[in-house]
Amino acid sequence: MRAAAQALLLLATPAALAAEEDAQACGREMRDAADAELTITACSNVIARGGAESAERRASAYLNRGNARELKGDHHGALADYDATSRLNPQEALAHSGRAMIFSQLGDQDRAIAELDIAIGLDQSFAVLYDARASAYGIKGDYERAVADYDRALRLDPENPFIHNNRGVAFEHKGSLFLAILDYGRALALKPDYAQARKNLAHVRAMLAARPKP
Repeated sequence: MRAAAQALLLLATPAALAAEEDAQACGREMRDAADAELTITACSNVIARGGAESAERRASAYLNRGNARELKGDHHGALADYDATSRLNPQEALAHSGRAMIFSQLGDQDRAIAELDIAIGLDQSFAVLYDARASAYGIKGDYERAVADYDRALRLDPENPFIHNNRGVAFEHKGSLFLAILDYGRALALKPDYAQARKNLAHVRAMLAARPKP
């Protein structure tokens, strides 16, 4: 199988090789703005080929370029790319979650929640979608719905320390301090170097210690 793939690569034209390199670079993991810039260049090359590329590959290129632009703080460009993704692939849940992230950052939690409702309707398998919607509910002060969504997220990804910490914050705001302690403790058990969870746990314990004794 590998030999056959290598043989095909040897037979490929320079243009085909360049197209494949762009497609792979377009989907690379990004850690910083420099990575994002490389992704934008590669994805733009894929998009520029138009009909020479499949609709699926172009949709992925728009999605990845949108993510890269969002990482660089280009909200307008990212939203345009997510819109293009949805036109090519209306079933792509991550285009809606990308828009939701931007709306949340811009302070419009209602639009963020609306986009996440659509994303979850398209795909209920992503814990991150429930986590993001819970965060938006939390920002709005609706901690009941926030906890409900964190519960759903943890059913999908029970070993995620960040979601445990986030649910702990929601419990803390609800006044359910003992439940918050359990979540912060679980987050630390899963990730012992999780500084924010350790800080949150100490804060809640101090709150309990300061309560008047019966």
